[in-house]
Amino acid sequence: MEMPRYSVMCIDQNRLFRDGLRSILSESDFPIIWETASFSEATAQIKAGAAPDVVLIEPRQRAGLSVGRDELARLRADLPRARILVLSEDASDEAAKETMSLGFDGHITKDISPEALIHCIALVLIGEKIILTSSSRGPASRDREDKLDAAEAGGLTRMEVEILFLLSVGKSNREISRRLQVSESNLKLVMKKLFSKVKCENRIQAAIWATASGIFTGPSARTIHKTTSAA
Repeated sequence: MEMPRYSVMCIDQNRLFRDGLRSILSESDFPIIWETASFSEATAQIKAGAAPDVVLIEPRQRAGLSVGRDELARLRADLPRARILVLSEDASDEAAKETMSLGFDGHITKDISPEALIHCIALVLIGEKIILTSSSRGPASRDREDKLDAAEAGGLTRMEVEILFLLSVGKSNREISRRLQVSESNLKLVMKKLFSKVKCENRIQAAIWATASGIFTGPSARTIHKTTSAA
């Protein structure tokens, strides 16, 4: 059996959530190897030899904020190379600001799609800071099968939707320009306008928005997949 490329530790008081997350990540490059209900239990596992590449943690438990600056500093000292990503029920911008001010590597919400979670973990591992809140996710409440049409009806052109898809699967600007048969300079202009429309500051946020919003999930995504793969 091939060993996984990366290992994950999950710290969350909800056992059902931990079990579901372990199942979701079991077939990815980021399987959960260690899981625990509390920070103190996680500390014990680390002392016993646990060495995850990524820690997924819910700092807000029943008694409020249970993992603050001191606990994070201890976790950093014990796991200096690990990325520590908050996976929270709180989707507010205020919660995300607090998370990042404490020094975590990112703040994402528990209601994102499995694909988006895997994408976020991959980005955190290469050093990106991830913030995904209710205001940054766009029209996530619409039915998924209507997302593609809704995106175009909402002001996104077919090219912009194609760009979002290519960003979400990790394509570079050069690869995107070749696929769409436009110059890189013109592509940058289109992307600048696109980022403004979806209220994202850069390609990473746009890729996460596209994945999290679900516009490339379900039957309505088939057209865009065929268009980009045929190029």
